Amino acid sequence: MTSYRFALAFILLQLAVSPAWAECNQADQGYYDPLFEMSLEELASLPINVASKTPEVVAQAPSSVTVFTRREIQALGVDTVEALLNFVPGFITAREAVFGDGGMVAARGRTTPQASYNILFLRNGQRLNNDRSGGAMTVHRMIPIHDVKRVEVIRGPGSALYGTNAFSGVVNIVTLDDDNRIHGGITSLGGREAYANLSRGGRDWGVNLSSRWFRDDGQSYPGAFHSERRQIRDPRSGKDFFASLCRDGLNLTFQHTQRRQDDFYVMRAALGEFTEFEDNSLRLEYRLVHEISRELTLFAGYRLQQGTEIETLFTSEEMLALPPEINPQRAAFPLLHEISTREEEWGLGLEGYFRIGHRHELSAGIDWRRPDNVEERDAYNYEHTGRFDSRLGVIDYPIQYVGDQQRSRPISAEIPREIFSAYLQDQIAFDERWSATLGARYDRYSDFGDHLSPRLALIYSADSDDTFKLLYGEAFRAPSIRQISGLNVGNRSLEPEISRTLEAAWLRQSRHFNTTLTWFFSRNSDMIALYPRTDGISGNRFGNSPDNLDVAGWELEVAAEPMEGVWLRAGYSYLYKAEQDPQRFPTHSGSLIVNYRSGDWNLNLSGHYRGKVEHEYLGESLWLDDYWHLNTSLRYQLTERLTLSATLRNLLDEAYGSPMRNFPQPDGLPVRGRMLALEVDYAFGR
Repeated sequence: MTSYRFALAFILLQLAVSPAWAECNQADQGYYDPLFEMSLEELASLPINVASKTPEVVAQAPSSVTVFTRREIQALGVDTVEALLNFVPGFITAREAVFGDGGMVAARGRTTPQASYNILFLRNGQRLNNDRSGGAMTVHRMIPIHDVKRVEVIRGPGSALYGTNAFSGVVNIVTLDDDNRIHGGITSLGGREAYANLSRGGRDWGVNLSSRWFRDDGQSYPGAFHSERRQIRDPRSGKDFFASLCRDGLNLTFQHTQRRQDDFYVMRAALGEFTEFEDNSLRLEYRLVHEISRELTLFAGYRLQQGTEIETLFTSEEMLALPPEINPQRAAFPLLHEISTREEEWGLGLEGYFRIGHRHELSAGIDWRRPDNVEERDAYNYEHTGRFDSRLGVIDYPIQYVGDQQRSRPISAEIPREIFSAYLQDQIAFDERWSATLGARYDRYSDFGDHLSPRLALIYSADSDDTFKLLYGEAFRAPSIRQISGLNVGNRSLEPEISRTLEAAWLRQSRHFNTTLTWFFSRNSDMIALYPRTDGISGNRFGNSPDNLDVAGWELEVAAEPMEGVWLRAGYSYLYKAEQDPQRFPTHSGSLIVNYRSGDWNLNLSGHYRGKVEHEYLGESLWLDDYWHLNTSLRYQLTERLTLSATLRNLLDEAYGSPMRNFPQPDGLPVRGRMLALEVDYAFGR
């Protein structure tokens, strides 16, 4: 019902818009993708927005930036943004299942829980991270890529523009505004997918719509965790909808995402039932000023995220096997645990840029956010007087079956939070070779205090090919509401995590060969983790670490077009300082993409490499072997409008595991094996 209320609100707001339309993105007149005909040099000159919130090329951006265009995304055959991020130097995506089947994205030597709260995810500049968990990945799982124009990634700090969570990186997903196509596909494991993109525009109006549905039956894991209690599978399904309308400087967008994962669930060693999350957001932007030398935009937004997790702690057979003193009713119903979450957020802001002569470009903005009605609650279908250990299959306290009659209880206290922020940045061009960026952002949180995040960049263009960058930035991550107010583990005295990062980079760009070599050093302080309580109460509690974590290493990116129809892309990361005890981030990681196009055929071979990592198993740290994950994709342009493709993911059927904390399986969390996807794509014009 929530989706329908949002859709109705979207239509009513659209009807309220003034009838005069202008200054909108123009929809593509046809179905031809010019990106496939661009040279490497031309692609490197495409403008990006993530580093300064204004258009600029990668070489002049005051950050370490990686960009993937639609040309590369389509050729790779990846199905999610998480999978794409494996090809960004210094980034890794690992499978996680603490809160149901999902992924953890981390960067530059430090991992996090499943929420991935050290990475800020944006969609067209709009935050996907929430304040309850701090991250985007608890709700936004399997982020779709079907309507993506490009993905812009900051490797390193971004808090000087974006505030909290822009700690180790920023991922901005830019959607298409000129695509008309329908798409259908089937995969092994009984997978089905369908989506449609529609763009229409004229001289004075524009509209973009995108809708997607997918599901599969999942893979079986016969030898995996808890298989002695029940067979484990990982079926998935989801829906995505996006709509954007623009008129006379006014832009209105609505986004809906829904995900459901069944069975594959390991929170407290549960057997699994299902996990379902939903996100709905509405954003209104009005361009007050739009000139060559200045621009000013007012925006307002509303977001609602909610989720339900139901886990089976004990099966019916296990309940019947309990002795009478534990199960006096002889109840044969499975013991279920339900967790419900809800978070609303309101936001309002103003941002823009002003060019002063030929030397200065000022960017500035203010915004206000209020995460409202944030709650987490849980309930059991059995009353119990104490705790039970589902990991060991033991209940030591009497229980009584109550069905749906037991009232839910809060597992996080409702703490009001308001955030006010302001940023200012000046990009200075001293001459044709030298430029600098000075900027800072101030964030004020009502629940813990304030923070100032500065940035400094010095860029030297030695000639038309070579550019050198020296960068310094500070970033912070605010404690999540769960970490502040979680039942038994919350700590209202938490301070934000801080990182201070120094980078030096060399970029060489030519017509057929581009390369970037980056060195970085980052010092992380006040890191938040669970520690044994010191107040006489048993258990753990969130606290700030008194120790610093230094992370340092090298990142290399190479792109080349050695001959007509062939392009290559490679990345490599070497960390000589990273998290330890355990070391969940590999010292060596890399990726390779080889693409060949001839006439109507396109063949792509890609893979990413992960070095050895440590994994916690029954209180010990075990090493997981290194591996290559390879994919191949073949596309054929059957007609001018019709494209057929076949993709093999995990080509070698590599069996490897992802590291998890305290996971009861020595080989780590298993991943899916080889999968085949067959797809058909029909593009159409007006």
